[in-house]
Amino acid sequence: MIALPKIVTIDGVDHPINTDFRAALRFEELLIEDEPPWDKILELYYPSGVPYDLEKALDNIIWFYRCGEDEKKGGAGSNVRACDLNYDFRYIYAAFLEQYRIDLYEDDLHWWKFKALFDGLSDSCEICKIMRYRTADLKGMDKNEKTFYRKMKKQYALPTLKSEKQKEREDKISQILLGGGDLAGAVKRGDLEL
Repeated sequence: MIALPKIVTIDGVDHPINTDFRAALRFEELLIEDEPPWDKILELYYPSGVPYDLEKALDNIIWFYRCGEDEKKGGAGSNVRACDLNYDFRYIYAAFLEQYRIDLYEDDLHWWKFKALFDGLSDSCEICKIMRYRTADLKGMDKNEKTFYRKMKKQYALPTLKSEKQKEREDKISQILLGGGDLAGAVKRGDLEL
């Protein structure tokens, strides 16, 4: 069993990192802005002071956000977003309360614990059903199934982003975050502005 990290080491110096799951929710909100406020993201995760090496500081945020994993689990899959932690929070809240008796408004929870519990939610939870509706592949379904899933996809669709530029930015960030890419390197190269 791996201990839950509370600090990251950058250039031999230990830096406390914000472990609260709410920081990850805020991180996701900030990332989809037209111009993500990297300074706010750094301050969010390093409340005791932002490290001098911003590239390594960002790399550690991404490592922490990915729960220590280098790449997205699984193989190539659909680019359809199954869940938005902020938009779907009411369903996530209900699932955690029902299945784990954890009140996400009251309880403090390390991001890695939150993510593990989220990934372990029962298929019977409403949020799991909604994610299945959103990502369902309609190929091979009979006419009635397709009609049902189209209706559910429409009913539970995530809101569209404010602009095409914002959608492109979110897609790029998602690919970097979930595909094992280098967010700090993308910022350094100018693919994403800091």
